[in-house]
Amino acid sequence: DRSLTNANLATLRELALRYMAQRAERELERIGGLEVVPGPRAGPVLVLLEPGVAGRHAVRRAAVLASLLRVGLMALVPGQRMAGELHRSGDSPTARENLTYATDLGATSAHLAGSDVVVAIVESARNRRSGHLVLGQRSVSDGWRPWATPLVGRLLRADPGLEVHLAAELAAQPVAPRGG
Repeated sequence: DRSLTNANLATLRELALRYMAQRAERELERIGGLEVVPGPRAGPVLVLLEPGVAGRHAVRRAAVLASLLRVGLMALVPGQRMAGELHRSGDSPTARENLTYATDLGATSAHLAGSDVVVAIVESARNRRSGHLVLGQRSVSDGWRPWATPLVGRLLRADPGLEVHLAAELAAQPVAPRGG
């Protein structure tokens, strides 16, 4: 039979192992009294959809990461009340163009609700068991400290298990290496 290729058998084995692991976890939770260590977050790689070149880089970086991890890709679309915190007017490409780009790369999308982007992202990541979030970073300079940005810091405090990846917008001019 042509459907019993090595690749198909390996995929079936992986699916069976995931199913049995989830079943065992549910059984332990049902028994109660036993502390169950949460399983790894094997959900999709999330990318916060932003306008501009940094948003485009973030989508591309998220797609590569999802491919390497062999998981899905999901674009998180901020609601209108969050737009002021994340977007600058006049950005090109627009957030809509970046959503189309993400969809072309195989992403599904989810709309974030509420006014607090951090709460919405963390809730979305937990609901989807996602352990990776890719964000666009607009500026790179000598004093750039990505962990000090308010959004990244708030995300890391709200969900320490979420790995936040920053995809920097490339500077117009290459930065010369330091030192001699």
